[in-house]
Amino acid sequence: MAAIFPVLDLYSCIATKWTRHLGFCISYTALLMKTW
Repeated sequence: MAAIFPVLDLYSCIATKWTRHLGFCISYTALLMKTW
């Protein structure tokens, strides 16, 4: 992660975790709704 975000502070770590989890939830929900 140091190559993408050279300044690693608490807020950037929280933001990257939130965006990853949010993207996973959106994509998984879309796949689940498509198969259902």
